[in-house]
Amino acid sequence: MRTFLSSMRQGWHWLAFGLVSTLFPMCGVGCATVAPRELVMARQAYQHAAQSQAAELSPSQLHDASVALAHAEAAFRAGAVSQDTVDLAYIAVRRAELAEAQAQVVAAVNQRNKTAMDLRAAQAQNAADTRTALERTRDELQKAQQSAQTAEQRLAEEERARIAAEEKAKQTMLDLEKLANVKQEQRGVVLTLSGSVLFKTGKAILLPPAKAKLREVASVLAAGDQKMVIEGHTDSRGKATANQRLSEARANAVRTYLISQGVPSARIESVGMGDTAPVADNTSVEGRANNRRVEIVLPPAAAMPAAPGTPTLPRMKKTIPDTK
Repeated sequence: MRTFLSSMRQGWHWLAFGLVSTLFPMCGVGCATVAPRELVMARQAYQHAAQSQAAELSPSQLHDASVALAHAEAAFRAGAVSQDTVDLAYIAVRRAELAEAQAQVVAAVNQRNKTAMDLRAAQAQNAADTRTALERTRDELQKAQQSAQTAEQRLAEEERARIAAEEKAKQTMLDLEKLANVKQEQRGVVLTLSGSVLFKTGKAILLPPAKAKLREVASVLAAGDQKMVIEGHTDSRGKATANQRLSEARANAVRTYLISQGVPSARIESVGMGDTAPVADNTSVEGRANNRRVEIVLPPAAAMPAAPGTPTLPRMKKTIPDTK
């Protein structure tokens, strides 16, 4: 729309200039007088102004210039080269120059306003981007703080659980030491029960005192969650195959009784070792008595099977199935 109006104004000024030239020709009818230099300059100044941005930005001043030029042309027609023609032409020049100067001022102001608007828009966008970045940073910081707090809480809980487990393990050791011979070996905590206390010679049926002792052991072991291996051992008298079967039967008898006293069956394995792992010399009565034993082994956590079916100890020969 502005371009259309500018074109219309510029066309009107050219029309006005054409009318001036038509109505007041440079030489007039029958006149051979040449237009003075001032009038020629006025015509050129107006033409230059009309072709500039004055037609759009300072139309009123350009109109004044066209009126001044028309008066100069009229004076020239009326009195040829007169002082009035020169003075009016001078005014027309100044009016044309004023129209251009005013247009330049308006253009400068418009440019300044546009620059200020662009600057404000850029500042507003920068402020919005900064706010967005700050909010994002704040959110990320809050998430990091929450994550750190969660990690601290988890570490604290793990530490409390570790301390509780250690205390529980210590208490279990103290309780077991009251019931039987307990020692710490590389394979774990080993609770040794004398075979002569548990069974009659050559038998795998638990004696009543053995059940009373195992009942106390079961009350301690049932309170935990650690897995265990029950090993049956014999001395070297008799055939190895018979000793193997007897050790398996005795280990399974202890396992079955512990299960009946509340120790979960999934936590207990039993194995017969026969006479393969003596702890004393089989040539003496005392040594053979020490070798006839049942050991309840609580392996370290790292030694427990990583998956179902993995043997707990490499030297196990046979595991007795669960007996209901």
